[in-house]
Amino acid sequence: MIDFTNCEINKFRYYGGRNGGKICIVYNDEEYMLKFPALIEKSEEHEYTNSCISEYITSLKNQDCNNALKRIVPLIDMDKINKIIDETEYISDLRKEFYKRIINERYNKILKLAYERLEG
Repeated sequence: MIDFTNCEINKFRYYGGRNGGKICIVYNDEEYMLKFPALIEKSEEHEYTNSCISEYITSLKNQDCNNALKRIVPLIDMDKINKIIDETEYISDLRKEFYKRIINERYNKILKLAYERLEG
């Protein structure tokens, strides 16, 4: 993990937005954009859905998307996905835990949430 705390900030390159802000830092003589999550109050079911795609999926407004959810979500096996991640060489344990958590959160708070709404 890299600590950017003491990096120079380019005050002339920044972006705000609904999905969070970005600042430009100088690290090892190169500029990088760092993104920060939005500080928007959202209901618990939308606390993780911060992209237009996830909001679109959970809106249930498109029948083709809804049909795809009905076909795909029952086939998702989180245990198998976690096993694939755990068995992948050259990935640190910390990175593996990150991947498993982010995939699990997206599954539960986007795909599974939308699927459960569709089913009743």
